[in-house]
Amino acid sequence: MKNLLIPIDGSEFSTRAMEYGKKLAKLLNVEIVLLHIKDVRLPIHYYESGNVEEMKDSVQKIIHKADEESSKIIEKAEGYFSDMKDKIEVVVLNGDPTHKIVEYVNNNDVELTIMGSHGMGSGFQSLVLGSVANKVLHHVKKPVLIIK
Repeated sequence: MKNLLIPIDGSEFSTRAMEYGKKLAKLLNVEIVLLHIKDVRLPIHYYESGNVEEMKDSVQKIIHKADEESSKIIEKAEGYFSDMKDKIEVVVLNGDPTHKIVEYVNNNDVELTIMGSHGMGSGFQSLVLGSVANKVLHHVKKPVLIIK
C-alpha cells in the first residue's frame, strides 16, 4: 500500500478517522491525502429571489464563511499531522461532498479511504450511517474503512 485518503470536514467522526488513519499510515509507512470539500451549494430560494444585489451579497457572504470554515478545518488537520508533514497532501475541492469524494477516489491512485461514519451535516438523516459515508461506500471502486 502506498497511500490512503481521509476526507475531512471538521466533525468528531472526521477527527476519529484522522486518528485511525495516522496510526495506520505510520504502521504501514504510507502517505495520506487529506481531502476537504467546500460545499457552497445554495438553497433554491436564493435562485428565486428578485433582488439581484441582495442575492449577490448573500452569496458572497456564504462563500466567505465557507472559505473561513475550510481554512480552520485544514489548519487543524495540518496541525494534527505536523509530525508527518512530508507524508501529507491536502486537496481542496468545491461541490457536493459525496460526488467529489467518489470522483476523487475513482479517478486517482487511492488505495484505501478512511472516513467517519457521520459528517458535519448528518443530523438525523441516517442513524446508522451518514448519507455521505453510505453513498461513498456504495459508489467507489476501492476499499473504504468507515470509522465510528
